[in-house]
Amino acid sequence: MFLNIINDRYEYVYINPGNVIHTDYVQERDRIDMSTHMKSYVDFYTIANAEKVFLAKIPPLYNSTFPSTAALLYNRGCGEILYRDGIFIIN
Repeated sequence: MFLNIINDRYEYVYINPGNVIHTDYVQERDRIDMSTHMKSYVDFYTIANAEKVFLAKIPPLYNSTFPSTAALLYNRGCGEILYRDGIFIIN
């Protein structure tokens, strides 16, 4: 998983524990407990309080507005990390 790779490579990265979900794709058959929703809440405020916020637009990752929306809370900018032709581009 992407988060595990980043967490293992960079000591300054912190990953809140818990399962990652996308609430738009939760179906009735899925059993989601409150701790899963709490992770999304904590992730949002952790991102909102970060010095720098980036959205990784790297396939197969989901192209989300979650980090940019969190950045808006405290008027932080949100950069993008792109991957083209084998090169990472940070905007």
